[in-house]
Amino acid sequence: MTGPPAGAILAGGRARRFGGGAKGLELVGGARIADRVMAALGEVAIEVILVGAGPAVAGAFPGLRTVPDESPGAGPLGGVVAALRATGRDTLVVAWDMPFVEAVHLWPLVEAGSDAEAVAWEVDGRVEPLCALYRAGAAEKLAAAFAAGERSPLEALRRLRVHLVRRAASGGPSPFTSVNTPEQLEAARRAWSTPR
Repeated sequence: MTGPPAGAILAGGRARRFGGGAKGLELVGGARIADRVMAALGEVAIEVILVGAGPAVAGAFPGLRTVPDESPGAGPLGGVVAALRATGRDTLVVAWDMPFVEAVHLWPLVEAGSDAEAVAWEVDGRVEPLCALYRAGAAEKLAAAFAAGERSPLEALRRLRVHLVRRAASGGPSPFTSVNTPEQLEAARRAWSTPR
């Protein structure tokens, strides 16, 4: 990698299971989820962009460059491709609904020192494609997969040379927990208020 990576907050999607609400603007532990993601990326990345956000959400982050999702409503893989094209460099991609991600979870991806096309966490056998480092050179392979009809970021990740950073599950919430439903939001709030 040449120089530090960019960071991209993926804020697209219709949030059907969340009633269409803006998940990343919800509060967990007294802060918006997306602000937590932005803070984590800000410690590691040379710049942070917001990908796939509509005008109302983009207006809630006046200091961030906003990049449109090239295929709105088609899932996060299009957002990953848009992020790589917008930054033109290696990019840490994090979904905006992950309230427990911190910089300590991003540094190992950056410091892996691998020549792989992507670096991702594997927690107890589960690979996380939406908290991962994508190399700039992976953009065209991912774009080709998307153009061929692939919509799963996990399946697209499998088309790349991937370096996995392995971690055993801990007793608390996973750093890569996503908030996809109102019930998961409440669970995240409870977990945050529980002494860790």
